[in-house]
Amino acid sequence: MAFGMLTKPVPLTREQRQAKRAARKNARVDAKFGRVKVRDNASNCAELALSKGVTSDEQIAAEHTAEVKQIRLTRAKVFRRSQFCECCGDSEQETSQKSPKAAHEMHETTPRSLTRGLPPAERFNVRICMRACAICHPLLQRRVLRIDFHNDERRMTGDYDVIDGATGHIIRHMRRGVDRRIALLSTEKYRYISEQRGA
Repeated sequence: MAFGMLTKPVPLTREQRQAKRAARKNARVDAKFGRVKVRDNASNCAELALSKGVTSDEQIAAEHTAEVKQIRLTRAKVFRRSQFCECCGDSEQETSQKSPKAAHEMHETTPRSLTRGLPPAERFNVRICMRACAICHPLLQRRVLRIDFHNDERRMTGDYDVIDGATGHIIRHMRRGVDRRIALLSTEKYRYISEQRGA
């Protein structure tokens, strides 16, 4: 009678076979090197293979949404701070006269590649973002023009100079307490500053 109760073993699934194989291999390695049993991981434990919360796609989407929200908020603050391009001093009307498609954009003085991984509030804020016309923006991105800050703590909220990337000469300067608009250096002042810098 005991023989009648015997049945064929149920075939294992692919995952179960892989898990058994991994367990045997780990046991052999542990026995050979006298190590403690390896903890289960997703490849050899069915419980760990199941999802445990937010997926990476959901997390990426949430981070992107937070970043877009912060960019909109910062852009509004930057555009409230100044009505002019903070590089050349043109208003939007003056920019549109130069080119019909030209408009004002937001530029980050610290490249996004250097701030990747930081919270959105640190990547996009009024200290590192400026208002730039569509003509100056590509020049700033390609480093044809550079921004030199007088105070690294205040950055765009303080005084700064616009510098020619090739020669290192100051082209324009912004003094927040004095002017609302960035000023082109006079010839005498430009010559004096160039002499001081040793150019």
